[in-house]
Amino acid sequence: MAVTIEVIAWPDIERYASIPSVVRVTSILEPIVLEGGLGGIELLERSVNPYEKDYDALNPPARWPEVAPTAAWRLLLAVEDGVPVGGAAAYSDGSPRAELWDIRVRIEAQGHGIGRGLLDAASEWTASVGARSLRAETQNTNVRACRFYQRAGARLGGIDLHAYSPPVEDEVALFWYLDLIRDA
Repeated sequence: MAVTIEVIAWPDIERYASIPSVVRVTSILEPIVLEGGLGGIELLERSVNPYEKDYDALNPPARWPEVAPTAAWRLLLAVEDGVPVGGAAAYSDGSPRAELWDIRVRIEAQGHGIGRGLLDAASEWTASVGARSLRAETQNTNVRACRFYQRAGARLGGIDLHAYSPPVEDEVALFWYLDLIRDA
């Protein structure tokens, strides 16, 4: 059966949260600061001892309304045979830049275009509410997400070496920007 993407409301957030947001980290993009930063920052992929990072343990979906009012959000759910297999959450406050807060796909469903379908649906919605770009934050520990955004046409537009100190040390915030195309 085909995967469909549904718009869901906040009362269905537990259905969304039923999709694990766990990443197996086997490598990181290590930032190398050149010439004190004036020479740029180079990201070198380096293997690490494997571990799992559970994004929901750090920031569960039920707490996301603390970031922006529920009316500003668009929650998307990818469903196959009645089972949620992926989700995306974006929000817009009416400014030219919207935020892709979360995107997740069950491990067994990855590699089948579900993430790209969710990203496209989130992009279409944010463009329809007036945003010109969509920003996604990820970490240097989520190399797979970085490659996903790069393949989707996003560009790395910001690096924050100190975003997570504390509580999450040795992680660097990477900000990806996707220009939204709207019909003239």
